[in-house]
Amino acid sequence: MIIKYFDDDQFKAANICNVRNTVRCFVLNEFGQCAMILIKGQDLFGKRNHYESPGGGIEVGESMIQAVHREIQEELGYEVDSISYLASVVDAYHRLELTTVHNYFVCKLAKKTCYARTCLELQLFDSIEWKLPNVWLDILDKPQDGVNELVHARERFMMHYFVDQQETLRD
Repeated sequence: MIIKYFDDDQFKAANICNVRNTVRCFVLNEFGQCAMILIKGQDLFGKRNHYESPGGGIEVGESMIQAVHREIQEELGYEVDSISYLASVVDAYHRLELTTVHNYFVCKLAKKTCYARTCLELQLFDSIEWKLPNVWLDILDKPQDGVNELVHARERFMMHYFVDQQETLRD
């Protein structure tokens, strides 16, 4: 279920004619902390310095659940279980002339494996940080610009949604 559409208000408008489907994951450890990747570096979006949930594109012939397993193993170096669908959001990236459908999942760590990051990920991934969801909300609320704000707006919205869902389940 798509629950939000985000518009790119950071870059010059472009004719968006491509769609990409991704999975993004709130991966929880045994302490209830959620993993986020600190992205730092320079690319076609300019300077990056933001946090992003693990995830990426769904490959041809791959289910969303298969993509979750692959992306978490590649980016975090873990196997996961207890995978559940949270919701989807859509955003536009004028710089890429691309609309992205982000399908969010929640899962739990199962077993340590090893990373299999791409060359670009090796360049841009600064660290993996584990924090409680409410702590992430404080971090993601800080003003950003450019691609950093585009990513944080999406992550902030979905982290709020996740926290709200958890509170609803407790009530």
